[in-house]
Amino acid sequence: KGAFLGIGQEIKKIGLQGKAFILISKTAEKVTRSLWEKSLNNEKIDFAIYLFGGECSDKEIQKVTQEAHSAKANYFIAIGGGKT
Repeated sequence: KGAFLGIGQEIKKIGLQGKAFILISKTAEKVTRSLWEKSLNNEKIDFAIYLFGGECSDKEIQKVTQEAHSAKANYFIAIGGGKT
């Protein structure tokens, strides 16, 4: 409980640098965004958001990969259910 409030600090602690690519389900985005967004902003961590399409498939993997490259992301954060 409360892990999203410290996600920015944890990212800094483990040494990740650059832009985060957040792969998130629509429901999780609505419920959690205000928590992790505040934490990332407090630590000045740049991020891009991609709303997960709902099904894990080769097509979706290619789409996510392309979006992450386009965003010039350095690492992923996945938030949501098992498929995410």
